[in-house]
Amino acid sequence: MIKALGDEYRLVLVQILTNAKSNEIAAIPKLLEMRSLKGTIVTTDTLTCRSAIAQQIANQGADQVLALKRSQGTLHDGVSTFLDEPACDASAIDRTVDADHGRVETRTAMVSTNTT
Repeated sequence: MIKALGDEYRLVLVQILTNAKSNEIAAIPKLLEMRSLKGTIVTTDTLTCRSAIAQQIANQGADQVLALKRSQGTLHDGVSTFLDEPACDASAIDRTVDADHGRVETRTAMVSTNTT
């Protein structure tokens, strides 16, 4: 089951049951089609950070916060290279460090409006 949440009001806006032999990635486009996204900001987890989903969100008139992990290889490397470029004019807006299960995780949220 996947859900679209309205954080501001703590509501489940849309809920879709996924097929037994499928996963939530296949259901995400259907869930997005059920919502008017124009002028909104869509956040998803790293599992749904896929070009087709990002393109659909953009086509529906929304902005997106992309979550990336180093395990996403070339995508993570490409975005890191882009954000390191001076012309990108990216700024770190938040950084958290957590230590758990014998490892240290650093999360950095960055913003760039120069995406051309």
